[in-house]
Amino acid sequence: MSNPYPDYRDSGDVGLGALPSHWQVRRLKQVAHAYPSNVDKKSHEGELPVRLCNYTDVYYNDVIADAEGLMAATATEEQIEKFSLRAGDVIITKDSETADDIAVSAYVPDDLPGVVCGYHLSMIRPKAGTSGAFLKRYFDSHYAKSSVAVRANGLTRVGLGQYAVDNLLVPVPPLEEQTDIACFLDRETGKIDALVETQRRLIELLKEKRQAVISHAVTRGVDPAAPLKDTGVEWLGEVPEHWRIVPIGALFRFVKRQDGSDLEVLSVYRDHGVIEKSSRNDNHNVTPADLSNYQTVLKGDLVINKMKAWQGSLGISGLNGITSPDYAVFEPTHSECDDYLHLLLRSRPLPDVYRLISNGIRLSQWRLEPDKFKTLKVPLPPASEQREIAARVAAAIGAMDALADEAEKVIATLQERRGVLISAAVTGRIDVKDQVKNTTILARQTARRLVGAAILELVADTPASGRMTSAKRMYLAEAHAGLWELQGQPQRMAAGPFDGVLMCEVETELARVGHIETSQPGGPNSQVHYHLTGQRGALRAELNALLGGRRAAFDKMLADLGGLESKGVEAIATLYAVWNDMLIDGKTPTEDAVIDGVLNDWHAEKRDKFTKPGLRNYLGWMGRHGMTPTGR
Repeated sequence: MSNPYPDYRDSGDVGLGALPSHWQVRRLKQVAHAYPSNVDKKSHEGELPVRLCNYTDVYYNDVIADAEGLMAATATEEQIEKFSLRAGDVIITKDSETADDIAVSAYVPDDLPGVVCGYHLSMIRPKAGTSGAFLKRYFDSHYAKSSVAVRANGLTRVGLGQYAVDNLLVPVPPLEEQTDIACFLDRETGKIDALVETQRRLIELLKEKRQAVISHAVTRGVDPAAPLKDTGVEWLGEVPEHWRIVPIGALFRFVKRQDGSDLEVLSVYRDHGVIEKSSRNDNHNVTPADLSNYQTVLKGDLVINKMKAWQGSLGISGLNGITSPDYAVFEPTHSECDDYLHLLLRSRPLPDVYRLISNGIRLSQWRLEPDKFKTLKVPLPPASEQREIAARVAAAIGAMDALADEAEKVIATLQERRGVLISAAVTGRIDVKDQVKNTTILARQTARRLVGAAILELVADTPASGRMTSAKRMYLAEAHAGLWELQGQPQRMAAGPFDGVLMCEVETELARVGHIETSQPGGPNSQVHYHLTGQRGALRAELNALLGGRRAAFDKMLADLGGLESKGVEAIATLYAVWNDMLIDGKTPTEDAVIDGVLNDWHAEKRDKFTKPGLRNYLGWMGRHGMTPTGR
């Protein structure tokens, strides 16, 4: 449990309240440069090709670690110079539909050559004495979010002007404490995020099971011993032989009623069917003032969002109301069970069938036309069996839905706790430096075991199995991906940076937990072999909790190194170590200086293994993959 600081003073700001007495309050422009981007998504002739970090890339990611998945665009030389992403940058969104959804942030841990900040975003570049990782957490805090919300302006879409961004108040501890706070929050939020991910996986599994239960019930019924018949319908296969197969047109008639503009507006959701639009806060489609062309919906009608039928956005309405003129409404001409038909028409694989008979050339523009829909054939058991199927499904999925609801509540609680923790740390309500600096031996052992498992699994039971290459990956995990918990002390060995004590502890820990065994079949001083005795990936969930916001950088590092042979890994690790040491010593690491440091200052054997042109190529590889040191 973290304790408060010993002394506080009034910050002068009502929202911030009291701050630790040695902290300062600064405006953002005093601790960082804020650059609103003007780089749009269009490609223009005569401009240079770039990868664009867009609004959604920032909105849905805490970290921008590489160019993978970023859209291709163009920019001028001036824009590239100004808006290229560099290590330590924080990117924030400038506008949204609501004031409480602005300044969502993402952190850039490494230089990303060729990647520029896109339109609708501002790039926050820390000045000397300010940590970008701390500023990222500042923007995550409740204080920053409330400060931004009151400064936002606009009508249909609210935004944050440059003056407002520049003059945000920022609590500023000394740089060392900023780093401590960022590290602490990376670790603790990582644990929370891992728990949230576990709950989300549970919800997805429940959804899968829910769909499987429904699909089996509406196509096979409740009697497992019932004889089956082939329907001749490709998507359906066999059904109980006493069931009928009928076209949807025999059950519903397409209608277009426009006589109920004073009724409640209804909407169709993939997960909920037909509901009142006002019951949800995640539907951002604006309802027009004039509802005279909206369609009337009556209980028992089938309502379909024609553009999203392939996603399952349809259902039998249990409400009277009005809905969009772009929807398709069918009135019933049957006396069947509505609950059964609702389950049937939304069950898998029917959404895939709807996609196949929809028109359009792009995913977002597939339209299901009523005439084609009416020709689809569906299974129809006797009415009494329909009711029994609906009742049994309701009981089965009710328990699953209850579990999913509980998981959602757990997620909400965890996310609230996450927000409170971030806010408490960046506003000085808790002092975290002792937790960061007094890392226990147990924590170090845990980090070495978990990171070592991920790295040794890559070479276990392969001819490439070896200690030296794994040691260099361990070094880069700490030096590049920021896994300071490893507390390595690498030596300048002939094969690159190597920490024999660390590797010995990794191997001992993994043997202790029964995950990986180490052997040297050729005797002492021979090649080390690793044998996987546990389940591959069994320790990954614990590792993800440890990694927190560093997960993307760690995974990318391993993936990038995976494309190299052992000699390449040796070259990269050695170049990185020389370059990083130069930065720490305050030197200017030119390419020639780094290469000279490897060939002449590291170990005599390097001159036998590598040439200047070869090392220059590896430096180019490091630049292309964003594996550039920062002097930490």
